Amino acid sequence: MDQHAAFDAALITSMSEKKSEVRVLAWCSFIIAAVILAIGVLMLDSSLSPDQRITVFQQSGFYP
Repeated sequence: MDQHAAFDAALITSMSEKKSEVRVLAWCSFIIAAVILAIGVLMLDSSLSPDQRITVFQQSGFYP
């Protein structure tokens, strides 16, 4: 015997809306984390003077 299953259209659209909300939340979280990381890197980079930066490169072995 063949049994047919009927899906409610409202149920399907509500699930996709929840997925899109999760995706937007994930993107916002990623962007916020990237901005915080970029600000941290810029703050650490600006704390060294050019002479100190050259000294660090020379000590690490990456300076030509």
